[in-house]
Order: sequence, then structure tokens, then C-alpha cells
Amino acid sequence: MKNKNIGHNMSPKTLNDFFVLDKDGEKTGRVKLNNTIIKKYLVRKYDEATDKYLPVTVSDSEKIGLKARTNSGDSKSFHYQYSPTGKNAAGKRLNPLFYHLGYFPEMTVDIARSLVDGLKHAIKLGRDPKSVLEELGIGHQHSP
Repeated sequence: MKNKNIGHNMSPKTLNDFFVLDKDGEKTGRVKLNNTIIKKYLVRKYDEATDKYLPVTVSDSEKIGLKARTNSGDSKSFHYQYSPTGKNAAGKRLNPLFYHLGYFPEMTVDIARSLVDGLKHAIKLGRDPKSVLEELGIGHQHSP
């Protein structure tokens, strides 16, 4: 009897196969991103009800705040989600800010992670992420 889980007999993988699991075996919502996963498995979704392609976003398990996204037009990009501490005048938590870092494959996972490290360090020093990115000639802030 042949093992159906080896070689070319394996079923095709999807992005769901790469989600990191917690101690109870539940998906954490994060993927240990690499360039192959972004290239082959991060694909936009087709919604039959609206007859449109929808963007798909996944969070990196290695750098909190780093996200990879395939847009409805099928381009792929990296974003950094910064969640400022504190509350607004109404007493509600401040909304997270999203910064576009660059497009895949021109920007790789390693470069995006390094950039996020730099942004986090700059924020600890009291710098604004937007100004840091502008100095580097990278990205722009946008709404989710």
C-alpha cells in the first residue's frame, strides 16, 4: 500500500497550510513568511457574489506588525501596522496606522523584516514612522 502523503501524491497546498498553530493546535492568524509562500500561496480571493477579486492580508509570525498583502489587482506588497499607545479625547484606544513598505518581489521578506526592526527602533526613540519612511524614500501611510 502506498503512502498518499509523500511526493507528487500530496494534495496542493494553500495559504491555510502555513498558519502557525498555538499550543492547542489552533491557528494564530500568523504565518512564518518567506518569499516562496508570498509568491506561490498568497493569492487574491475571488468572490462569486460580487464577481470581484478581494485582497488577502496575512501577518508575519516573526515580526509583529509586518503584513504581506495581495491586492485585488494581484500586486503583492508589504505593510507595517503600528498601534500607538494611549487613548483619544473620547477615551477610546488610538486606531492602528498602516504604512506601505514596498512591493514584492522588489522587496523581499528579509528586507521588510529589517525595515520593521528599524521602524520599531525609531519609534522607541520618539520618531514618527512616517518621517522615517520618507527619509528612506519608502512608502506612505494609508487606511486599512
